[in-house]
Amino acid sequence: MSPGLLLERSVRVPPALLAAIGAVALWCQTCNAWSAGASVQSAATVQLQAVTIRGTRAGRELARQVNHFVTAEVFRLSGESLIRWDTPICPLVQGLPAAFNEYLQSRITQIALAARAPVAGRHCRGNLYVFVSSHPEQLLNELWKKNPGMYGAPNGLGGPESFVHSRRPIRVWYNTESTCQSAAGDSAGIVSMGMNSGMSQPAGRPIDMSAGMCSNVDTRLKYAAVNTLSSAFIVVDMSQMREITTRQLADYVAMVGLAQVRTSADPGGASTILRLFADPTHPPQGLSPWDRALLYSLYNTEQQSITQISQIEDTVLTRVAQQADSADQAAIPAWIDEVLPQRGAKITYWYLVGAEQGNAAAEYDLGVAEAQGQGVPQDDAKAAQWFLKAAQQGNVRAQYNLGAMYDLGEGVPQDYAQAAVWLRKAAEQGNANAQSNLGAAYANGQGVPQDYTQAAQWYQKAAAQGYIDAQVNLASMYVDGNGVPRDYAKAAHWYSTAAQQGNAAAQY
Repeated sequence: MSPGLLLERSVRVPPALLAAIGAVALWCQTCNAWSAGASVQSAATVQLQAVTIRGTRAGRELARQVNHFVTAEVFRLSGESLIRWDTPICPLVQGLPAAFNEYLQSRITQIALAARAPVAGRHCRGNLYVFVSSHPEQLLNELWKKNPGMYGAPNGLGGPESFVHSRRPIRVWYNTESTCQSAAGDSAGIVSMGMNSGMSQPAGRPIDMSAGMCSNVDTRLKYAAVNTLSSAFIVVDMSQMREITTRQLADYVAMVGLAQVRTSADPGGASTILRLFADPTHPPQGLSPWDRALLYSLYNTEQQSITQISQIEDTVLTRVAQQADSADQAAIPAWIDEVLPQRGAKITYWYLVGAEQGNAAAEYDLGVAEAQGQGVPQDDAKAAQWFLKAAQQGNVRAQYNLGAMYDLGEGVPQDYAQAAVWLRKAAEQGNANAQSNLGAAYANGQGVPQDYTQAAQWYQKAAAQGYIDAQVNLASMYVDGNGVPRDYAKAAHWYSTAAQQGNAAAQY
C-alpha cells in the first residue's frame, strides 16, 4: 500500500489561549540584571558639562529642544516622581512567528540593559507583555475575561474600555505601584497597588496617594513616595499598521515599554522613534541618540528627588551633544529591516521567514504549502526540499511526508529504500501513518527484505493507535497466518474494530 502525503498544518494556538498572564514563565534573553541605580552620573559632572554646552548659541537652542522634549512632550508631569521600572523587567512577546517574537524580546532586553534598567534573569515571570494581533479587541476581551485583575483601574472601567477599543496602531496600558520611601531613602512599603496610570491616550491623571498614606511627607528635595511600573501591556494592531519594519516595531515597543511616555505628543525638534506614526514620509528607522539618552537618564537619576526632571534634562543634553549611542548592533538578522507584511499578506511569507531561520515547524508548513500550491505555485520538488530540512531536524510529519514522496516518486526520484528509511524514522517516533506504511513495505518487500513478522509488528503498533488500514491488514494476517499464528478470534477482533469505524471491507 503506497502511503499518501500527510498534508496538514502544524497546530497554531491563538494568542488569546496563551494568556495565563500572571503565570507565564519564559527564558529571558539575558542572564544578568542591572540595578536601576547603578553608575549614576554625579550631578556636579553633568552640570559642568551642561553649562559648557549651553554657553553657545547652538547649545542654547539644543537646551531649549531638550527642555521641550523632556518636560513638555514626553513625560507627564504631575507633581510626583516619574514612573519607571524598579523591579526586574521580563518581556513576553506573542503573536508573531517565533523568530520575530524572540527578536523583539531580546531587543527590549538589550535596550533596557543599555539604559541600565533592571532586567530579569532566566525563567522569569512576564511583566512587560507585547501582543501582536489583527483582532486586538477580541484578544483583549478574552484576556480580560480570564484575568479580571490585569488592569489596575480603581476609578472604574472607563480606562480599560477605552484601551480595549482604541484605534491606535500601538496602544499601551501601564499598571503602577506607589512605594513609600523612608527617611534614609529606602523603600518602606507599597501603599497602593495597581494604580491606574492611563495608557497611550491618558485615561486619567495618576492618583497622588503619597501624602495621605506615607508616614513621611514630600519635602522641598524629596518625594515621600515613588511610582514604579508593576506591569505593562503593549498591543500592536496589525489591522491599523502601515508599512513598518521589525526594527522600527521593536524599538518603538521598547521605548514605550521602558518609560511611560506621551506617545501622542509632538516631541518638537527632537529626533525620536516616537515620531514613527506621525511622520509617514520620513519615519525614524529605530531608536535615536535622543531616545537612548532619555531612557538612560530616566534610570540613572534619583527617582525620589524633586529635581529629577532637571537632572534628566542635563543628562539628555550632555549625551545628545556627545551623540552617545551605546547600542550593540551585533548579530542582527537581515530580515529586521524588511517591511512586516500587512493584514492581507500571504501566510507563506511567515513560513518562509521561519524556515529560513531553520525552524523545523515552519519548514514543514512551507513544504505543505508547496505541495498543495497554497499561496505559492505548486512544486513537489521544493516541497521535498523543505520536508528534508524539517525531517533532518526530527520533525515526524516531515519524515513521513518525505518517505511518502520517495515511495510515490513525487518531487524526488522513486526510491523504495529511501522511502523505508524515512518511514522508519517517523514510525519509531510513534507516527501511525508511518507505522502502517512501513508494515506494508515489509509485507511487500519494497525497500526492505520481505518479512511478515516485521510487517505484523508494525501493523500492530498502528492498529493500536486506531489506524484503520493497519487494523484491516493485521486482521488479514491473522486469517492467513502470515507473520503471526493463525487466529480467527484475533482476526475477528480487528475486523470488528475497523468495521465500527466505517470501513466497508472490514464490515464485509
